[in-house]
Amino acid sequence: MDSTAWVLFLTAWAKAGYNGLKQLLLCRLKNAQQNKHMQSKTTSASDKKAKVRAQEKEILMSLVRKDFKARYMGSRLGGFWGIVSPLLLTIAIGFVFSKIFVLPVENPLPFVLAGFFPWLFLNESLTRATRVLLENRKMFDQFRLSLKFPLMASVLSNFLCFIINMGVLVIIACVFGRGGSFALVWLPLIVVTELFFVTGLSLLLCVANVFLKDVKHIIDVGLMLWFWATPVFYSPEMVPERFAFISALNPMSVFISAYRQVLCQGRGPDFLTIFLLFVFAAAFYVPGFIIFSATEKRLIKWL
Repeated sequence: MDSTAWVLFLTAWAKAGYNGLKQLLLCRLKNAQQNKHMQSKTTSASDKKAKVRAQEKEILMSLVRKDFKARYMGSRLGGFWGIVSPLLLTIAIGFVFSKIFVLPVENPLPFVLAGFFPWLFLNESLTRATRVLLENRKMFDQFRLSLKFPLMASVLSNFLCFIINMGVLVIIACVFGRGGSFALVWLPLIVVTELFFVTGLSLLLCVANVFLKDVKHIIDVGLMLWFWATPVFYSPEMVPERFAFISALNPMSVFISAYRQVLCQGRGPDFLTIFLLFVFAAAFYVPGFIIFSATEKRLIKWL
């Protein structure tokens, strides 16, 4: 092969190598651009979700503040009533159960309040749950808003009042009972599990009341009966043995027992009580959330 042929051969080989290398680099550049675009879309989607969650949180907190302020609208003391009310209630209960109906228990004041304040949170939340969607019907017509927000705002507003009441109770328990012990570390756990229990039950009753308007009247009567079946002003040990099953099947008996173990007896709840707290919280919150989410579109049509 002469020199001219070698030159042509090497030129063709170099050109082919150059074209191959060029195609490889273009392919890698294209893949890099596609990956960057996909990553940008993923980041954009995650940022959008985070923004939506932040907006939902802001809306929920705004509704909670609105609901809480509405309780004391027009009053001169305003939100200060949130502190005055439990104090006046404490004085009244202290007088009645220390001077008139003397309970055969140690430290009757924290004993009664440890049952009454948790019950008050449950009672007010369930009563509002059967009415909150119908009361906010016009708001759903004006804004694209999840039905959960007014209900959750109502429960959290009642929960805020409950926290204030429990703060008063802790002070009283430290003065008159055994609330100053290390057992207080269990109190947030009991409070949070009751919050999930009440929220789940509120979701279920809210759905039921939209489809059947008689539910709110049934709840009014049912709560009255449930109140007297709950050891608010008495202990489960005072219940005759043939009626003991009522306390055993009553979730609020477990919550009140846990509060009293911490605030009145100065000890943490036993293992069975802790287990039942989680069982009742999950057994009502999980079905309540699922059923409410599954029926939300139908609820809008029924409102």
